Amino acid sequence: ILVQFNEDGSNFEGSVPYHFFMLEILYYTFELTGFLTIINDKKLIERIHSIINFSKNIIGQKGFIPQIGDNDSGKIIEYNDLIIFKDKYQYLFSLINTINNYILNNYNNNMINFNNKNKTKYQIFKDIGVFIYENSNYKIWISTGRIAQFGKGGHNHFDLSSFVCEIKGKPTFVDPGTYCYTSNISLRNKFRSSQYHNRFSPQQELESQNS
Repeated sequence: ILVQFNEDGSNFEGSVPYHFFMLEILYYTFELTGFLTIINDKKLIERIHSIINFSKNIIGQKGFIPQIGDNDSGKIIEYNDLIIFKDKYQYLFSLINTINNYILNNYNNNMINFNNKNKTKYQIFKDIGVFIYENSNYKIWISTGRIAQFGKGGHNHFDLSSFVCEIKGKPTFVDPGTYCYTSNISLRNKFRSSQYHNRFSPQQELESQNS
């Protein structure tokens, strides 16, 4: 837990999809081992608090999860096969809620609706390099850059200053995502390049001037 997750609660891979994949692994580890019933390490509990906080706040107003970094669609359980969940976001909120219950003994059945429509706030998650601002009309995620994986950056994209935005709970400006993860290195590099993110691209500007 202390290696896989940063102090701000994000995953050390520097990828939001990987964060939720690891959150799922964390949840089923706790379920199968009962680990949290005997835990008394203060630093570990604080890190789990951070994981819960990051997980709740990175999700949009109606369950939208921004694509930041790589996405290999990893999962432990196919949530569509679990009839009690109508969608992925309800499933993820259930995981967050249950882990929260383990350490706080404060189960909140309404956590899936935790966003207050009238709130205005911003947050900075420095380890993964994401600035979030939201109000009743929109939520925006801005990448401040990262070199994750202890400096390797293998799952990072060239997305410094790129943004993702939802308006009235509807994804409006989105990251195009990974598109091709392993089978075609050329397409993979194209879709993680600066040209495929919502940011200023020096190369595009240069090409425009030359043309």
